Amino acid sequence: MFRSCISLGTFLLSYNQMGTTGSSDAVAMNKALPEIISRVKQYSSSPLAVGFGVSNRDHFEAVADAGAEGVVVGSRLAAVIKVAPSDQIPQKVEEYIRSLSLKG
Repeated sequence: MFRSCISLGTFLLSYNQMGTTGSSDAVAMNKALPEIISRVKQYSSSPLAVGFGVSNRDHFEAVADAGAEGVVVGSRLAAVIKVAPSDQIPQKVEEYIRSLSLKG
């Protein structure tokens, strides 16, 4: 289990799924995530961020509800940037992040 968790100095990163990084709306979140987070927290007091496969609001909620302090959405964010017109990148990134967090 701990092979799926790495220290990044001030926080830990845990993988939602093993394999190639990327995001997909069709992929379900790891059902064992709450148990994994609980076990990791038994051994570390560092904040825990979960990524790999997180791409939409349902994924975001599943990670947050499982007890993680952070959610990583790297691949989907890169895709948002890639398709955004160059003069609208900041707005498109903000729009995507707001759709995940429902803030603002």
